[in-house]
Amino acid sequence: MGASDGGGVGRSVKIGEYLVFAAFAFHAVNGIRLVIVELGWGVGKPIEPVYPYRTSVDAQRFLAVARSWWRGSSPRSAPPISSCWTRRRP
Repeated sequence: MGASDGGGVGRSVKIGEYLVFAAFAFHAVNGIRLVIVELGWGVGKPIEPVYPYRTSVDAQRFLAVARSWWRGSSPRSAPPISSCWTRRRP
């Protein structure tokens, strides 16, 4: 076993190097994206908030209900905060 056996450790090192390069490239592109967004080039102009404010609650209500259903609980079935977070003293 060694460098002349034609595989094994050398192959896994090459795969590891490719993974490290892929991670480097991913983080480099993400850093460039963050700089562009921070400078405001990739973001549209904000609108002035006018009362009544628009929210995304109606658009995301289904997701919240589906999550509650998936977990098998609802907000009403949770114990009150006082019983969870306060310590009873003897």
